[in-house]
Amino acid sequence: MAGAIFSGVAMVITLAVPMRKIFGLEAYLTIKHFDALAKLVMLTSLIVMYAYLSEFFMAWYSGEEIERSAFWSRLFGQYWWATWTMLVCNGMVPVLLWFRRVRHSISALFVISIFINIGCGSSGG
Repeated sequence: MAGAIFSGVAMVITLAVPMRKIFGLEAYLTIKHFDALAKLVMLTSLIVMYAYLSEFFMAWYSGEEIERSAFWSRLFGQYWWATWTMLVCNGMVPVLLWFRRVRHSISALFVISIFINIGCGSSGG
């Protein structure tokens, strides 16, 4: 559920930024609105990363060799690029939103939202 909210809010930012410029909605869609969206993205990013990390931890801690090897393969196997894209785009890039200057930059928010949508696409959800 958190992943759907996460990618959905990122998509709202991705669509709202160009629409704001094209239709001249700067007076209606203010920095305050984008700051609130960025904070929601930060929160859901933390929840999603917690889910990813707990999934990896449980695979390691369970002691089940099959589960461990499946997750090891996920990180370093044939599709390593999708897992690392997901982790970087959904976990590391949103860390930039902790900085107020980034949250108040419309172009930075747009780029970060694109990365998040790429990361959510590579995770399959």
